[in-house]
Amino acid sequence: MMRCTALRLLKLLSPAVSVVWVATGLAQSQPASPPAALCSNVTNLGSQPLSTLPRSIQAQIRQAVRPAVLAIINDPGMGMADTKWNDIPLEAIKITQLAESGGLYVVSWGDSSFGVNEAIWIVELERTGARNLLDSQTSRSSRSSVGGFGIEVLSQSTGQYPEIMVASKGFGPGGAEAEATCLHKVGDFYEPLPCPAECHQNLNAR
Repeated sequence: MMRCTALRLLKLLSPAVSVVWVATGLAQSQPASPPAALCSNVTNLGSQPLSTLPRSIQAQIRQAVRPAVLAIINDPGMGMADTKWNDIPLEAIKITQLAESGGLYVVSWGDSSFGVNEAIWIVELERTGARNLLDSQTSRSSRSSVGGFGIEVLSQSTGQYPEIMVASKGFGPGGAEAEATCLHKVGDFYEPLPCPAECHQNLNAR
């Protein structure tokens, strides 16, 4: 009697088991999606206002970019003498977590006087405060910002400080085209490095 009951149970379970095996086989046979081509997955700036972050983080980020912002505002050629630095509408994209209470942010400022590209900074936020990792006073690249309309994290191989590509709009022999500036951390600051060979083509094929 017990043997008959076991046989009936096995017959009832067999279709379900078969379905499980088929589903598992299909899942295993599905090819993984290929990774996106380098410089083809750009995050556009202008969609994440700094004002959405906690006030303490807002204040630290503003303080970190203050010298660079003031340098732009005080440039007579910019025509921005009446602009108050603490009123400018900054954007901030968090690209990695550095510590329990910190992170690495791409901070940007878009203004009509800049044209199509925004001023961009890389800001490190830690427990002890925030600092601009593009520092014109000590960085070998002698720049406090870069210009662009979007960014892409190219590699996490450098740990907490990934390689970053900044996409900007410019002009080439054939007219308007997108250009790439790649940055990686050397010592205490981010410095320019050659972009991957396929970066320019992929950026303009989007």
